[in-house]
Amino acid sequence: MSLDRLIIKEIPYQTHISRDWIVRILSTIPEFSENDPKNPEWIATPTIPLDLRSKGYGIVYVKDESNPRSNPTRTAKDRPAHEIALLYRNFALTLEMLRESGRVNGNLDSILIPTFTVFTYGNWGTALARKFEKWGLPPPNLVIPDTTPDARVEILKGEYANIFMVNSSERELSTEDIKGATSHPESVDITSVMTIEPWSIFYDWLCHEVFNEAPDMVFVPYGSARLYENLHHWQWKSIRNHFDRRPDPRLQVPIEVVASMQILGATPSDKHSSADYLTAPFNPFIIFDKNDIEAQNTLLSRGATSGIYGVREELIREAPKLIEGEVFETSPTGSAGLALYMQLWDQGLIPPNKKVLIVNTGRGI
Repeated sequence: MSLDRLIIKEIPYQTHISRDWIVRILSTIPEFSENDPKNPEWIATPTIPLDLRSKGYGIVYVKDESNPRSNPTRTAKDRPAHEIALLYRNFALTLEMLRESGRVNGNLDSILIPTFTVFTYGNWGTALARKFEKWGLPPPNLVIPDTTPDARVEILKGEYANIFMVNSSERELSTEDIKGATSHPESVDITSVMTIEPWSIFYDWLCHEVFNEAPDMVFVPYGSARLYENLHHWQWKSIRNHFDRRPDPRLQVPIEVVASMQILGATPSDKHSSADYLTAPFNPFIIFDKNDIEAQNTLLSRGATSGIYGVREELIREAPKLIEGEVFETSPTGSAGLALYMQLWDQGLIPPNKKVLIVNTGRGI
């Protein structure tokens, strides 16, 4: 059964491939190195010490994804948006290869230009829209829930995007629901697609930036789960790469530091939390579940600290106040990792000699 939808905005764009389109894409989208630390694909965000001893806590290090030099929308979502946009360059290169080999015989005008769809509460959509507009790509299709605040909808309406609103609270949305809510049912749903390996490419540079800080404990917000999944994936892959004698050149700390690292995801205990980007009623496209976490904890002999934790709402609301006034932009969502740190500190579960790194995922809209 299809969902009722409200079309909020649509932007016309060329629907089929042309030779001019391929040339423009290849000349507009730069080619980036995937893992060369001397020529990084991404400008590393700063890590800043934050002394919270006067507030009754300890010293933590904040990885600041709100830094606009790295992330123009001041959220971590700029990183996966960049990776999705690069898929258009790969697509154009593939068409060039097929054309030169005679396998498409010049019949380009019969091939649809791919479009991308995402279910979003706002920040994903903003990051995609701005990156796609910068490189002249088709506007992304944003499917938003009807619970999206009016002010946020107004901001999205000003972005380079097709926008569709649906009721997502009554049942779990399928891939078909999400794509069917748009005017592009043939689009690629970023929310659910696994072909592009979102657990590996969305935050690969951020993972190595985090690892190279050599923390004992890493705290991150847990909503879509992609950041959390990337950290676990790259922790495991780094160990395998080490024993296969093919280490990633981006990793600059001893492998035992990475292997012993605890990764903690923070999600609100209150489903009506102010950290509303982390409170989707359904999350059917999680890749790395409790069973995977337990298996990795066992195989790395690191105990059971790594995991996903519910956080009390009063701490979700208090955490941004500890960061605001410093050099960061944050929100209840962006500082949820700090809220979890505060909760575990209050419970006496943060060893005082451990280096703690908090990922502030930013403010957004």
